[in-house]
Amino acid sequence: MSPLRKYLDVALVGGVTLVCALLLKVFVIEAFQIPSSSMENTLLIGDLVLVNKISYGLRTPGAIPFTSRRITPWPIVSYGEVRRGDVIVFEFTLRGPDGIPADLLYYVKRCVGLPGDTVELRRGRVFVNNLELLTPETVILPRFRVAAHREALFPLGVGFSDIDYGPIRVPKAGDVITLDPSQAPFWLPILQRAGHFVELRPNGSVLVDGMQRSEITLETDHFFVLGDHRDNSADSRMWGFVRRDEIVGEALMVYWSMREQEAETGDRSVRWGRIGTLIR
Repeated sequence: MSPLRKYLDVALVGGVTLVCALLLKVFVIEAFQIPSSSMENTLLIGDLVLVNKISYGLRTPGAIPFTSRRITPWPIVSYGEVRRGDVIVFEFTLRGPDGIPADLLYYVKRCVGLPGDTVELRRGRVFVNNLELLTPETVILPRFRVAAHREALFPLGVGFSDIDYGPIRVPKAGDVITLDPSQAPFWLPILQRAGHFVELRPNGSVLVDGMQRSEITLETDHFFVLGDHRDNSADSRMWGFVRRDEIVGEALMVYWSMREQEAETGDRSVRWGRIGTLIR
């Protein structure tokens, strides 16, 4: 075999390996680092987790590979459903002052509210459809049917806080939202997360993408997520619901973990006992 042929074979093998690795990262499984304490004690700062991107279907990426620049994801194959209690990774888009999408962040939280559920926090205790979710470990409840109704998605006069929140209904595809300006703090984030440009006029009218609208029909399901460490978590209580097309996948396991660097000693020791831990 000539040296040139040998180099070409090596280059071919390397190229195929690189393409396969890229496809696996983009479409199948990817590693994410936990940057905050919002999911303690399930996940700790310094944990690196593997995320199964095909748990709920196959789609194109929501960002240009190896960048944080947002692009519109498109479903390729849809299968599997997000379950109440799943720890999910999803995309959170930072927007500039003009509302135009900028950088993309990845958050990890626990899904507690499915489309059509009613979620409420009472003194820090979580209730879904009036059934209490006792702990993160027992958050998965039996499936139950919710009677069809056309109630207000966002009830007026409800005082929200970290420990008292709701009741609030999780929007689902087909829901019709009345664009009442007095309830704008609740429905405005939903429309903005969907990429709509919304303008509230002094006369009380609402423009959506330049057209006056009094109501709008949602095209996708939404989910309500919370951090397991609810006293120190920015989640759906702060910035609203997660759209179905924003969900990247399900967090599977911790494959590496290191403690935060201590200010005095500079220690960043490995948490050997957490490596290989399955995420429940």
